[in-house]
Amino acid sequence: RIGYIAYPDDGPLGAELFKVQDTVPICPPIISQKAALGAMTEGRAWVKANVAGLTESKALIRGVLEDTLGKDQVLGGSGAIYLMAKLPPTSQDDVAVVEYL
Repeated sequence: RIGYIAYPDDGPLGAELFKVQDTVPICPPIISQKAALGAMTEGRAWVKANVAGLTESKALIRGVLEDTLGKDQVLGGSGAIYLMAKLPPTSQDDVAVVEYL
């Protein structure tokens, strides 16, 4: 993930941002930097064309999770591709679930 924060010089926002600045990744991996540069170089049309394919993938993954866990157990996905799923009662050991996956 690559991003930045812009804020006005005047006012208290800058001081508050510095309190949490360590949670903002300031050194993304080289591959992420190159991918971002490539996307910026190719322009908006290229990005839109490639992001469009993510919608189908997200719907597929969400559908499988909802079919398996129940619709009320899956949240997110309205903007980014991130989804949150509640583990079923029989799988409360999150480390075991990740190792299984």
